[in-house]
Amino acid sequence: METQKIQGKVLINIVLTVEGKMTDFKVIESPHPLLSIEAFRVLELVPKLPPRIVHNMPYPTFYTIPINFKLTRPTKP
Repeated sequence: METQKIQGKVLINIVLTVEGKMTDFKVIESPHPLLSIEAFRVLELVPKLPPRIVHNMPYPTFYTIPINFKLTRPTKP
């Protein structure tokens, strides 16, 4: 994305299953399709998370996750 000068915020809805796995990725907002693809790639690398517990029972939970992509200027030596 850096070579194409693309930046911005991607909003993705996910479901966290009772097993703690993220599934059902859906892009809600994205400035560019390449950023959406990269956001999916990064989220697939996330290890299992603790599920939501209600009355000592795990439940699937819906989340909206913002992922910011920001270009930085190279530092001068």
